[in-house]
Amino acid sequence: MVYNGLEMAMHSMMDGPCLSDVVFVHPVLNGLFTFLQMHFLFVNSQVVVERFGLAARFGFMHLVGTNLALWVRLIVWETGLEWTYFIHLAQGGSLEDFSPVSYSLESASPSPRMLPTPLELRGFPRSMTSRVTRDVLTPMTVMYLIFPASLFYVEAFLVEEKKNHTGLFASDGYHPLSESHIDQVMALHRCLNTNSLGQLWTSSMPFLFPFLVEFSLIAAAVMFVMAQKVGQGQKLAAEIKCKAGMGLSSGSSSKRNTDCHGASKGLFLGLLCLVSGIVITIVFFVVKDNEQFSPLLAFWLCSGTRIALLALCTLLTGVGLIQIRRLSLVTACSRHRGPLPTLDRILQHASLTGVVLYSIFGMVAGGSKLLDGDSRHISVFVSGALLLVQAAAQSALISEALHRICVSRLQLLLRPGRQVITFLLFANSILWVFDAFVTHSWAAQEVQLHFYGLLVWGVVSRISLPLLVFYRFHSVVLLLEVWKRSYGSSGIY
Repeated sequence: MVYNGLEMAMHSMMDGPCLSDVVFVHPVLNGLFTFLQMHFLFVNSQVVVERFGLAARFGFMHLVGTNLALWVRLIVWETGLEWTYFIHLAQGGSLEDFSPVSYSLESASPSPRMLPTPLELRGFPRSMTSRVTRDVLTPMTVMYLIFPASLFYVEAFLVEEKKNHTGLFASDGYHPLSESHIDQVMALHRCLNTNSLGQLWTSSMPFLFPFLVEFSLIAAAVMFVMAQKVGQGQKLAAEIKCKAGMGLSSGSSSKRNTDCHGASKGLFLGLLCLVSGIVITIVFFVVKDNEQFSPLLAFWLCSGTRIALLALCTLLTGVGLIQIRRLSLVTACSRHRGPLPTLDRILQHASLTGVVLYSIFGMVAGGSKLLDGDSRHISVFVSGALLLVQAAAQSALISEALHRICVSRLQLLLRPGRQVITFLLFANSILWVFDAFVTHSWAAQEVQLHFYGLLVWGVVSRISLPLLVFYRFHSVVLLLEVWKRSYGSSGIY
């Protein structure tokens, strides 16, 4: 809703006619769809449709496809925009030409005010977007984007001079973007950034993107579950009756036993990690755009913090897997189909897929120069490996903990594994903040950008990183459920 609101405000306050009035309808319809869908999910998520089964399933699956299509559109739009700007640089242009953003599609008279370019608004430092070096060799022309301030470079294009070739690029992978198309995109986004709201909309997109994906994922999963429940009212009613009966027998005791007994060490260690992570996040945002600090400092702040947190989480998760087996297994009728509802299973598997994708691609990029002893590549490889191991171990711990409860007095006294569960609650919270606001930065993805290129890594990161952010958020929810359900006397049957 914030994203759509900023887009509508930006369109309404533009100085020149950048877009047709018909295009203004898009953010209005998108915001209306988001609001109505959110209201529908809150009101009807527990409703089981008994009539018009075929039409109901078609409607629910259509909404699933719509949410996934919105996700794909965001990936294409965001990746294509950055890719177009860097191709403009590779063709010999300079984003300095577009710094005066008070520019209209119909009037090429820029304002004397020098404002940030769209790439700067998206987090790229000015040193990376204002310098272009083109070395022309014969018979091969090799063009590089060189950014000496950050020790980062991207091999952009290889252009072979052939008589039968017309145009700037010989590679088919880059040829579809003609110069006229690039000029149109440049002019459009110069015009969109003519006011403060346009710049705010552009600069907020990297932060809003993970939440847009999370909303689409949750909405699609809920709609899919509702489609699966069409016509199953009697079966679900029996399960709800069984759960309700057990809830009545244990509800009073669950209210009396929500305490922090057996969780003090995990609580204070988790709070320490939470505070440290917040401080480092603030320092990162101060350092990354300040030319007084070394460009490598931002990278090591991000990478070092992630490695430390993931290593600690992996170690304590292993301890938790050993301790949690001291609890008793669940045998209640309400859990005969498994401890996780269908919705949580879908969300967990989808988000875990994104974690695996992000970690494997990071390990491949980091491992490309692992034998050379490059410290940054080693750091990226270790971070990806720890992320993969920690996510797998944590998912196993959550699944195991949801199958177990405290039954005996000794279990209620010791509450094995609760220290670890409490710590992981805080650790996943700070990792959620870190991945949502720091990991998407160019400083954290410098090695991957160099290895895969802007286009490939732009697509991969925009698919996997929002799922990684959601995995942390969903893990907090599941760990809270474990903390509340597995360590109280309400678990006695």
